[in-house]
Amino acid sequence: GVYDATTDVQLYPIDICEGERIKGIEQSEIYTCGDDGEVIITSYFSTDCTGNSDLETIAYFPFDTDVTIKCELSSADDCQYAIVRSYLDDNSCSKGNLSRADTQYYDSTEPVNRCRYNSNKDQSTKIQCNSTAIWETYYSGNDCSTKLADVDPEVIIENGCDEDYSHLSDLYPDREAYVEVIYCPNNSNIISAFIGLIIGSFVMILY
Repeated sequence: GVYDATTDVQLYPIDICEGERIKGIEQSEIYTCGDDGEVIITSYFSTDCTGNSDLETIAYFPFDTDVTIKCELSSADDCQYAIVRSYLDDNSCSKGNLSRADTQYYDSTEPVNRCRYNSNKDQSTKIQCNSTAIWETYYSGNDCSTKLADVDPEVIIENGCDEDYSHLSDLYPDREAYVEVIYCPNNSNIISAFIGLIIGSFVMILY
């Protein structure tokens, strides 16, 4: 994955194709690691990273000059990620039909199941997912083992209408995007299962 070289926080997965169709133009891109640890982005005029590439260049991710990145495949949880698809179709928020050439959508990834430690706060967080949502849980200490009692997990993405999540909404400010988790790894190391939302709160079952 792509990591912050200082904090070892995973920023982005590698070797994962992200496709999109916007205003009738089909494109996709994939991040890979170069021989010297640089991040390379390759884009295609297809939705599945096949065919002839139209661009291959060194990517600077995140776009922050204060962050030194490293690119490698070095740990068991390196490839843990979720894929979210955002639709913007017709005149209202609805799940699009990909078989229609005019269906607009955008795929994006979210690293999951990796503990991230904030030394300034002595707290850690872990992003997890299931087939309907992606959420972040907060813990004390550096190993994501003791959940903070006074902090509820935070929903990052939930299947359904979302006027804030997708950049597709920027193209049409009077519409909402429909977002959907289309892939979440079945990882036995996940220690919590997200089972629902009740007026913005969660019920978590540890197993």
